[in-house]
Amino acid sequence: EMLFTVREGDVYKLGKLAFSGYALSDGDAFLKALESKKGTVFSRIAVQRDLKRIAERASKEGARVNVTPMTDVDPDKKLINVTFELEKLPGPVTF
Repeated sequence: EMLFTVREGDVYKLGKLAFSGYALSDGDAFLKALESKKGTVFSRIAVQRDLKRIAERASKEGARVNVTPMTDVDPDKKLINVTFELEKLPGPVTF
């Protein structure tokens, strides 16, 4: 018989969400459509899904982008601010 003790780390919530770099049309409204929401528990899986949504949105606008989530952790407030950095890539959008 084996016994494991698992200690989860502290729970962090999402703070500020923003875009930088390439500008999506109506980016502020699009932030509200993301799965990640200010004040909810931070989830890497949700951020990964949002990266895909952002790239798909840029593609619909005719741009290829590389999306990098830049995080700023505030350990005192247990907050993670996320800035989605969009880098426009050369070349046409392909489907």
